[in-house]
Amino acid sequence: MLNKNISLMNYTKNSSIIILHLLFTNNNIFFTGMDIKKKLVFKKTMGIIRSKGVKKTNITSLKLILGIFSKFLENKNVYVQMKGYNKFKRIILKLLLQIPKTKITSFCDTTNLPFNGCRNPKSRRI
Repeated sequence: MLNKNISLMNYTKNSSIIILHLLFTNNNIFFTGMDIKKKLVFKKTMGIIRSKGVKKTNITSLKLILGIFSKFLENKNVYVQMKGYNKFKRIILKLLLQIPKTKITSFCDTTNLPFNGCRNPKSRRI
């Protein structure tokens, strides 16, 4: 799970590290928080904020859900790992940096990038 760019030897035993996985889909964002021993701390989606008639992924919903997660991330070192395409990636990073008493040690984007583009759909023969 962890990439080579994070060195865990520099942290003391008392410091706590949270690995925050963000999975971006077309209609939703999945948040998963794990500690360094890969024990699940929290797992939520944008769907926990039920606002009727509004898409799940908007800025006000992002602020609300990061306000909920701020109590899990207080006084901790956070390693952020993102995957997927969404227009809210930069906004989420800015909001994570604004959480008080939280130190973001590093972030990594593990989105798969195709080198030759998408495959063309098979043409229909009649």
